[in-house]
Amino acid sequence: ATSYAAHFQLEAEGKGYLVPAAMKNAVLANLRLVARNWKPASGYYSRSEELTQAYRLYILSLAKKPEMGAMNRLKERKDLSTMAKWTLAAAYAQAGRKDVANEITGQPLDIGTYRYYEYDFTYGSDLRDTALMLITLCLTDRRNQAAQIAGVLSKALSSDH
Repeated sequence: ATSYAAHFQLEAEGKGYLVPAAMKNAVLANLRLVARNWKPASGYYSRSEELTQAYRLYILSLAKKPEMGAMNRLKERKDLSTMAKWTLAAAYAQAGRKDVANEITGQPLDIGTYRYYEYDFTYGSDLRDTALMLITLCLTDRRNQAAQIAGVLSKALSSDH
């Protein structure tokens, strides 16, 4: 929830809304501390935990405060889930390292989806994952692939579901 709150603050600020600096800085300081001290979980919640860390790192990069050490540690995990890879790639791209972002997402692109469950702790959905992939593709200047993903998103958003 802290990552979502920080993301909302950054987006609001980017649209011209006044976000109190003390509030924003406190939230970002908390995210930095948690990101630096994060250790991989094992068991049922491991995928949720690594995706939460990747999203936290993306938010910090978006705030122009990337935690490169934490990003590098997460990147070194051999069994990183598809969405954690995409989100971490977005963090690297936002931090100016498109080369690393492209290395993480690889060729051919892995756009596999994950089935979310009630107790997942990420508030995730297939639609959110697709949007994160689109963000990453846009940040890494892969326009043709971004157009394909945008089409998938557009179709989903215009459906009756």
